Amino acid sequence: MGLAEKRRVKEHQDETIPAVQRQIAESAGFTVPFEIDWDSFTNDPQSLEWVGTTSGMYVIADALQAVCADDMGKQALKENFKTVAVKNVLQKSDEKIEFADGVLTVHWAWGKGDDAFNFSSTRVRETVEAGL
Repeated sequence: MGLAEKRRVKEHQDETIPAVQRQIAESAGFTVPFEIDWDSFTNDPQSLEWVGTTSGMYVIADALQAVCADDMGKQALKENFKTVAVKNVLQKSDEKIEFADGVLTVHWAWGKGDDAFNFSSTRVRETVEAGL
């Protein structure tokens, strides 16, 4: 990982992730932890550009906000949600979004710019709601 990638990771750690967590906490009433495989992003520099956009981590925030649209959703999330596990994958065939045992797993090819647009809050919300 070069200096430029280290700087982008630090920016996301210091700014993007806390902003996403604040957005979720405003709706959910608690802070959702994120476990991010930063090495998977640094091996694909383009993914570091996408992950901090509205087509990146903010999709997760929007989805969880939608789950918390009512008290039933807030309560279900609070009782069953543990963490978000995020990883950048290099191939679209390795992409997955699943929610099991309180963990929202998001493995996505953010470095494939056009595919970042296919990562939707509706898909994430439906996945989480199906597991709650």
